[in-house]
Amino acid sequence: MSLTEICTLSGHTDRVWCVAWHPRGDLLASCGGDRSVRIWRPEGEGFSRWICVAVLDKDHRRTVRCVAWSPCGRFLACASFDATVTVYEASSSGYTLVSTLEGHENEVKWVAWSPEGNLLATCSRDKTLEVWEKTSDNDFEMASVLHGHQQDVKFVTFHPFKQLLYSASYDDSVRQWQEEDDVGGSGGGSDEWVCSDILLAHSSTVWGVAFEKFPPDEALETHRDRNYPRLVSCSDDCTMIVWQQLPQPSDNTGKRRVWRNSCTLSGYNTRTIYSVDWSPQNVIISAGGDDSLRVFEETSRDLKVGTSSWTQTVCVEKAHRTDVNCVRWHPTEPILASAGDDGLVKIWAHRGAAPELLTPETPKG
Repeated sequence: MSLTEICTLSGHTDRVWCVAWHPRGDLLASCGGDRSVRIWRPEGEGFSRWICVAVLDKDHRRTVRCVAWSPCGRFLACASFDATVTVYEASSSGYTLVSTLEGHENEVKWVAWSPEGNLLATCSRDKTLEVWEKTSDNDFEMASVLHGHQQDVKFVTFHPFKQLLYSASYDDSVRQWQEEDDVGGSGGGSDEWVCSDILLAHSSTVWGVAFEKFPPDEALETHRDRNYPRLVSCSDDCTMIVWQQLPQPSDNTGKRRVWRNSCTLSGYNTRTIYSVDWSPQNVIISAGGDDSLRVFEETSRDLKVGTSSWTQTVCVEKAHRTDVNCVRWHPTEPILASAGDDGLVKIWAHRGAAPELLTPETPKG
Protein backbone atom coordinates (compact mmCIF):
# COMPACT_ATOMS: atom_id res chain seq x y z
CA MET A 1 0.00 0.00 0.00
CA SER A 2 1.37 3.39 -0.97
CA LEU A 3 0.60 7.03 -1.68
CA THR A 4 2.74 8.36 -4.52
CA GLU A 5 3.04 11.96 -5.65
CA ILE A 6 2.55 12.04 -9.42
CA CYS A 7 2.35 15.77 -10.17
CA THR A 8 2.82 19.19 -8.54
CA LEU A 9 0.71 22.12 -9.76
CA SER A 10 2.29 25.52 -9.18
CA GLY A 11 0.81 28.91 -9.99
CA HIS A 12 -0.73 30.24 -6.80
CA THR A 13 1.38 32.94 -5.13
CA ASP A 14 0.06 32.37 -1.60
CA ARG A 15 -1.23 29.45 0.46
CA VAL A 16 -3.78 27.19 -1.24
CA TRP A 17 -6.83 26.66 0.91
CA CYS A 18 -9.05 24.31 -1.03
CA VAL A 19 -9.27 21.94 -4.00
CA ALA A 20 -12.41 20.52 -5.63
CA TRP A 21 -12.80 17.91 -8.36
CA HIS A 22 -15.31 18.47 -11.14
CA PRO A 23 -18.07 15.81 -10.95
CA ARG A 24 -16.69 14.22 -14.12
CA GLY A 25 -13.21 14.13 -12.60
CA ASP A 26 -11.58 15.80 -15.61
CA LEU A 27 -11.04 19.22 -14.00
CA LEU A 28 -9.73 20.43 -10.65
CA ALA A 29 -10.42 23.83 -9.07
CA SER A 30 -8.14 25.40 -6.46
CA CYS A 31 -8.25 28.66 -4.52
CA GLY A 32 -6.09 30.53 -2.05
CA GLY A 33 -4.71 33.54 -0.29
CA ASP A 34 -3.78 35.21 -3.57
CA ARG A 35 -7.52 35.91 -4.09
CA SER A 36 -7.60 33.71 -7.16
CA VAL A 37 -9.29 30.55 -8.38
CA ARG A 38 -7.43 28.30 -10.80
CA ILE A 39 -8.92 25.61 -13.01
CA TRP A 40 -6.61 22.72 -13.92
CA ARG A 41 -6.94 19.95 -16.50
CA PRO A 42 -4.86 16.80 -16.96
CA GLU A 43 -3.06 16.43 -20.29
CA GLY A 44 -2.99 13.11 -22.12
CA GLU A 45 -3.48 9.78 -20.41
CA GLY A 46 -3.46 9.54 -16.63
CA PHE A 47 -2.90 12.36 -14.16
CA SER A 48 0.86 12.92 -14.39
CA ARG A 49 0.74 16.10 -16.53
CA TRP A 50 -1.55 19.09 -15.93
CA ILE A 51 -2.16 22.54 -17.37
CA CYS A 52 -3.95 25.58 -15.92
CA VAL A 53 -6.85 26.40 -18.25
CA ALA A 54 -8.36 29.37 -16.40
CA VAL A 55 -7.54 31.91 -13.68
CA LEU A 56 -10.38 33.79 -11.97
CA ASP A 57 -8.81 36.64 -10.02
CA LYS A 58 -10.91 39.77 -10.60
CA ASP A 59 -13.92 39.39 -8.35
CA HIS A 60 -12.73 38.93 -4.75
CA ARG A 61 -10.92 41.46 -2.60
CA ARG A 62 -9.58 38.95 -0.07
CA THR A 63 -8.64 35.28 0.27
CA VAL A 64 -10.81 32.77 -1.58
CA ARG A 65 -11.34 30.09 1.05
CA CYS A 66 -13.41 27.44 -0.72
CA VAL A 67 -14.50 26.32 -4.19
CA ALA A 68 -17.35 23.91 -5.01
CA TRP A 69 -18.67 22.58 -8.32
CA SER A 70 -22.41 22.16 -8.79
CA PRO A 71 -23.52 18.53 -9.25
CA CYS A 72 -24.12 19.16 -12.96
CA GLY A 73 -20.63 20.65 -13.28
CA ARG A 74 -21.91 23.78 -14.97
CA PHE A 75 -21.41 26.18 -12.06
CA LEU A 76 -18.54 26.90 -9.68
CA ALA A 77 -19.19 28.59 -6.33
CA CYS A 78 -16.37 30.41 -4.53
CA ALA A 79 -16.46 31.54 -0.87
CA SER A 80 -14.24 34.42 0.23
CA PHE A 81 -13.01 36.22 3.31
CA ASP A 82 -14.50 39.39 1.75
CA ALA A 83 -17.90 38.07 3.03
CA THR A 84 -19.21 37.22 -0.44
CA VAL A 85 -19.76 34.10 -2.54
CA THR A 86 -19.37 34.27 -6.30
CA VAL A 87 -20.94 31.84 -8.77
CA TYR A 88 -19.39 31.30 -12.20
CA GLU A 89 -20.95 29.56 -15.18
CA ALA A 90 -18.71 27.38 -17.32
CA SER A 91 -19.04 27.38 -21.10
CA SER A 92 -16.94 26.66 -24.15
CA SER A 93 -15.71 30.26 -24.03
CA GLY A 94 -14.60 30.19 -20.39
CA TYR A 95 -16.03 31.11 -16.98
CA THR A 96 -18.51 33.95 -16.56
CA LEU A 97 -19.49 35.54 -13.24
CA VAL A 98 -23.27 35.18 -13.03
CA SER A 99 -24.05 35.91 -9.39
CA THR A 100 -22.56 37.41 -6.22
CA LEU A 101 -24.17 36.34 -2.94
CA GLU A 102 -24.02 38.92 -0.15
CA GLY A 103 -25.52 38.02 3.20
CA HIS A 104 -22.85 37.20 5.75
CA GLU A 105 -21.42 39.87 8.01
CA ASN A 106 -17.93 38.39 8.05
CA GLU A 107 -15.57 35.94 6.35
CA VAL A 108 -17.28 33.11 4.47
CA LYS A 109 -15.46 29.88 5.30
CA TRP A 110 -17.17 27.24 3.15
CA VAL A 111 -19.76 26.71 0.44
CA ALA A 112 -21.60 23.54 -0.64
CA TRP A 113 -24.25 22.52 -3.18
CA SER A 114 -27.21 20.28 -2.44
CA PRO A 115 -27.29 16.95 -4.33
CA GLU A 116 -29.97 18.29 -6.69
CA GLY A 117 -28.04 21.51 -7.29
CA ASN A 118 -31.00 23.73 -6.37
CA LEU A 119 -29.61 24.88 -3.01
CA LEU A 120 -26.35 26.47 -1.98
CA ALA A 121 -25.23 26.53 1.67
CA THR A 122 -22.61 28.85 3.12
CA CYS A 123 -21.06 29.28 6.57
CA SER A 124 -19.18 32.11 8.17
CA ARG A 125 -17.15 33.56 10.96
CA ASP A 126 -20.36 35.38 11.93
CA LYS A 127 -21.55 32.05 13.49
CA THR A 128 -24.34 31.53 10.96
CA LEU A 129 -25.17 29.38 7.97
CA GLU A 130 -27.15 30.62 5.01
CA VAL A 131 -29.19 28.55 2.57
CA TRP A 132 -29.65 30.03 -0.90
CA GLU A 133 -32.19 28.78 -3.43
CA LYS A 134 -31.38 28.78 -7.12
CA THR A 135 -34.45 30.34 -8.76
CA SER A 136 -33.13 30.46 -12.31
CA ASP A 137 -29.91 29.73 -14.15
CA ASN A 138 -28.27 32.89 -12.88
CA ASP A 139 -30.25 33.94 -9.81
CA PHE A 140 -30.17 32.97 -6.12
CA GLU A 141 -32.45 34.00 -3.27
CA MET A 142 -31.66 33.60 0.41
CA ALA A 143 -34.05 30.99 1.78
CA SER A 144 -32.95 30.76 5.39
CA VAL A 145 -30.39 31.91 7.96
CA LEU A 146 -29.42 29.22 10.48
CA HIS A 147 -28.48 30.20 14.04
CA GLY A 148 -27.22 27.80 16.70
CA HIS A 149 -23.45 27.61 16.66
CA GLN A 150 -21.74 29.59 19.39
CA GLN A 151 -18.56 30.29 17.43
CA ASP A 152 -17.06 30.53 13.95
CA VAL A 153 -18.56 27.95 11.55
CA LYS A 154 -15.73 26.31 9.61
CA PHE A 155 -17.45 23.87 7.27
CA VAL A 156 -20.78 22.96 5.73
CA THR A 157 -21.96 20.07 3.54
CA PHE A 158 -25.20 18.43 2.46
CA HIS A 159 -26.16 14.81 3.02
CA PRO A 160 -25.45 12.80 -0.17
CA PHE A 161 -29.12 12.12 -0.92
CA LYS A 162 -31.33 13.50 1.87
CA GLN A 163 -32.46 17.06 2.55
CA LEU A 164 -30.07 17.41 5.49
CA LEU A 165 -27.28 19.87 6.14
CA TYR A 166 -24.20 19.42 8.35
CA SER A 167 -21.95 22.10 9.82
CA ALA A 168 -18.69 22.01 11.80
CA SER A 169 -17.61 24.75 14.16
CA TYR A 170 -15.07 26.35 16.44
CA ASP A 171 -17.55 25.50 19.23
CA ASP A 172 -16.34 21.84 19.02
CA SER A 173 -19.60 20.52 17.55
CA VAL A 174 -21.10 19.14 14.37
CA ARG A 175 -24.75 20.04 13.84
CA GLN A 176 -27.38 18.39 11.67
CA TRP A 177 -30.02 20.68 10.15
CA GLN A 178 -33.22 19.89 8.29
CA GLU A 179 -36.24 21.73 7.00
CA GLU A 180 -38.67 22.36 9.84
CA ASP A 181 -41.65 20.52 8.31
CA ASP A 182 -39.52 17.40 7.85
CA VAL A 183 -38.15 17.04 11.39
CA GLY A 184 -40.71 14.34 12.08
CA GLY A 185 -39.86 12.51 8.87
CA SER A 186 -43.02 13.53 7.02
CA GLY A 187 -41.11 14.34 3.85
CA GLY A 188 -42.52 17.87 3.68
CA GLY A 189 -40.48 21.02 3.49
CA SER A 190 -40.33 24.71 4.28
CA ASP A 191 -37.90 27.57 4.02
CA GLU A 192 -36.98 27.29 7.70
CA TRP A 193 -34.19 24.97 8.79
CA VAL A 194 -33.76 23.75 12.36
CA CYS A 195 -31.05 21.85 14.20
CA SER A 196 -32.21 18.24 14.62
CA ASP A 197 -29.06 16.64 16.09
CA ILE A 198 -25.75 17.73 17.64
CA LEU A 199 -22.67 15.53 17.43
CA LEU A 200 -20.54 16.11 20.51
CA ALA A 201 -17.32 14.18 21.09
CA HIS A 202 -14.46 16.44 20.02
CA SER A 203 -12.71 18.58 22.62
CA SER A 204 -11.71 21.39 20.25
CA THR A 205 -12.58 23.00 16.90
CA VAL A 206 -14.10 20.68 14.29
CA TRP A 207 -12.59 21.64 10.92
CA GLY A 208 -14.49 19.41 8.55
CA VAL A 209 -16.60 16.33 7.89
CA ALA A 210 -16.99 13.87 5.03
CA PHE A 211 -19.62 11.31 4.17
CA GLU A 212 -18.95 7.70 3.30
CA LYS A 213 -19.03 7.19 -0.47
CA PHE A 214 -19.84 4.09 -2.50
CA PRO A 215 -18.67 2.94 -5.94
CA PRO A 216 -21.60 2.96 -8.38
CA ASP A 217 -21.24 -0.75 -9.14
CA GLU A 218 -20.89 -1.96 -5.54
CA ALA A 219 -23.20 -4.85 -4.75
CA LEU A 220 -26.05 -4.06 -2.40
CA GLU A 221 -25.18 -7.09 -0.25
CA THR A 222 -22.09 -5.65 1.41
CA HIS A 223 -20.64 -4.73 4.77
CA ARG A 224 -21.66 -1.14 4.14
CA ASP A 225 -25.19 0.24 4.41
CA ARG A 226 -26.00 2.55 1.50
CA ASN A 227 -29.17 3.82 3.17
CA TYR A 228 -27.28 5.28 6.13
CA PRO A 229 -23.81 6.46 5.02
CA ARG A 230 -21.43 7.11 7.86
CA LEU A 231 -19.71 10.41 8.61
CA VAL A 232 -16.14 11.19 9.62
CA SER A 233 -15.11 14.42 11.36
CA CYS A 234 -11.66 15.94 11.98
CA SER A 235 -10.58 18.31 14.69
CA ASP A 236 -8.05 20.58 16.31
CA ASP A 237 -7.91 17.94 19.08
CA CYS A 238 -5.82 15.81 16.66
CA THR A 239 -8.49 13.11 16.34
CA MET A 240 -10.95 11.88 13.74
CA ILE A 241 -14.28 10.35 14.68
CA VAL A 242 -16.31 7.96 12.54
CA TRP A 243 -20.03 8.40 13.23
CA GLN A 244 -22.87 6.01 12.47
CA GLN A 245 -26.63 6.56 12.64
CA LEU A 246 -28.41 4.08 14.89
CA PRO A 247 -32.13 3.71 15.65
CA GLN A 248 -33.28 5.88 18.53
CA PRO A 249 -34.28 3.53 21.40
CA SER A 250 -37.49 5.44 22.13
CA ASP A 251 -38.68 5.20 18.50
CA ASN A 252 -40.59 1.97 17.89
CA THR A 253 -40.76 2.57 14.13
CA GLY A 254 -36.98 2.47 13.69
CA LYS A 255 -37.19 5.47 11.37
CA ARG A 256 -35.79 8.01 13.81
CA ARG A 257 -32.00 7.68 13.98
CA VAL A 258 -29.33 9.46 15.97
CA TRP A 259 -25.60 9.76 15.40
CA ARG A 260 -23.25 7.76 17.62
CA ASN A 261 -19.46 7.56 17.86
CA SER A 262 -18.46 4.41 15.98
CA CYS A 263 -14.69 4.81 16.26
CA THR A 264 -12.21 7.46 17.42
CA LEU A 265 -8.89 7.62 15.57
CA SER A 266 -6.30 9.16 17.86
CA GLY A 267 -2.55 9.03 18.43
CA TYR A 268 -1.61 9.50 14.78
CA ASN A 269 -1.56 13.25 14.14
CA THR A 270 0.52 15.56 16.30
CA ARG A 271 -1.19 18.78 15.21
CA THR A 272 -4.60 19.96 13.99
CA ILE A 273 -6.34 17.83 11.36
CA TYR A 274 -7.71 20.35 8.89
CA SER A 275 -9.28 18.14 6.26
CA VAL A 276 -10.70 14.67 5.78
CA ASP A 277 -12.30 12.77 2.90
CA TRP A 278 -13.79 9.33 2.30
CA SER A 279 -13.21 7.51 -0.99
CA PRO A 280 -15.63 5.22 -2.86
CA GLN A 281 -13.12 2.44 -2.13
CA ASN A 282 -13.83 2.88 1.63
CA VAL A 283 -10.55 4.61 2.41
CA ILE A 284 -10.26 7.70 4.63
CA ILE A 285 -7.58 10.33 4.00
CA SER A 286 -6.60 13.09 6.43
CA ALA A 287 -4.46 16.21 6.13
CA GLY A 288 -3.25 18.61 8.75
CA GLY A 289 -0.90 20.95 10.50
CA ASP A 290 1.83 18.33 10.87
CA ASP A 291 2.33 18.55 7.05
CA SER A 292 1.20 14.96 6.59
CA LEU A 293 -1.24 12.91 4.56
CA ARG A 294 -2.51 9.79 6.32
CA VAL A 295 -4.51 6.92 4.87
CA PHE A 296 -6.82 4.81 7.05
CA GLU A 297 -8.53 1.56 6.10
CA GLU A 298 -11.26 -0.34 7.92
CA THR A 299 -10.31 -3.61 9.56
CA SER A 300 -13.57 -4.62 11.25
CA ARG A 301 -17.16 -3.51 11.70
CA ASP A 302 -20.20 -4.59 13.68
CA LEU A 303 -23.28 -3.18 11.99
CA LYS A 304 -25.63 -4.18 14.79
CA VAL A 305 -23.69 -2.51 17.60
CA GLY A 306 -22.47 0.32 15.40
CA THR A 307 -18.74 0.01 16.08
CA SER A 308 -15.81 -0.20 13.70
CA SER A 309 -12.02 -0.37 13.74
CA TRP A 310 -9.61 1.45 11.46
CA THR A 311 -5.86 1.39 11.04
CA GLN A 312 -3.36 3.75 9.43
CA THR A 313 -1.93 2.05 6.34
CA VAL A 314 0.04 4.91 4.75
CA CYS A 315 1.65 8.08 6.09
CA VAL A 316 3.45 10.71 4.00
CA GLU A 317 5.04 12.87 6.69
CA LYS A 318 6.16 15.81 4.53
CA ALA A 319 3.43 15.80 1.92
CA HIS A 320 3.81 19.58 1.70
CA ARG A 321 6.53 21.83 3.09
CA THR A 322 4.09 23.15 5.67
CA ASP A 323 0.38 22.80 6.66
CA VAL A 324 -1.83 20.71 4.37
CA ASN A 325 -5.16 22.55 4.28
CA CYS A 326 -7.33 20.34 2.11
CA VAL A 327 -7.40 16.87 0.59
CA ARG A 328 -9.99 15.44 -1.80
CA TRP A 329 -10.42 12.05 -3.48
CA HIS A 330 -11.14 11.85 -7.20
CA PRO A 331 -14.86 11.01 -7.80
CA THR A 332 -14.10 7.50 -9.09
CA GLU A 333 -10.36 6.80 -9.26
CA PRO A 334 -7.86 6.08 -6.42
CA ILE A 335 -6.37 9.53 -7.08
CA LEU A 336 -6.41 12.50 -4.73
CA ALA A 337 -5.48 16.17 -4.67
CA SER A 338 -4.01 18.13 -1.77
CA ALA A 339 -3.54 21.84 -1.09
CA GLY A 340 -0.91 23.38 1.15
CA ASP A 341 0.40 26.51 2.80
CA ASP A 342 3.41 26.15 0.48
CA GLY A 343 1.24 27.46 -2.38
CA LEU A 344 1.17 24.12 -4.17
CA VAL A 345 -1.47 21.67 -5.31
CA LYS A 346 -0.32 18.06 -5.49
CA ILE A 347 -1.80 15.02 -7.20
CA TRP A 348 -1.32 11.61 -5.59
CA ALA A 349 -2.01 8.01 -6.56
CA HIS A 350 -3.12 5.54 -3.90
CA ARG A 351 -2.50 1.83 -4.12
CA GLY A 352 -4.14 -0.52 -1.69
CA ALA A 353 -7.56 -1.86 -0.83
CA ALA A 354 -9.39 -2.33 2.41
CA PRO A 355 -9.70 -5.96 3.52
CA GLU A 356 -13.01 -7.79 3.24
CA LEU A 357 -14.86 -7.21 6.49
CA LEU A 358 -17.72 -9.68 6.39
CA THR A 359 -17.31 -13.03 8.11
CA PRO A 360 -19.98 -15.66 8.81
CA GLU A 361 -20.27 -14.32 12.37
CA THR A 362 -20.69 -10.67 11.36
CA PRO A 363 -24.33 -9.50 11.10
CA LYS A 364 -25.27 -7.68 7.90
CA GLY A 365 -27.84 -5.41 9.42
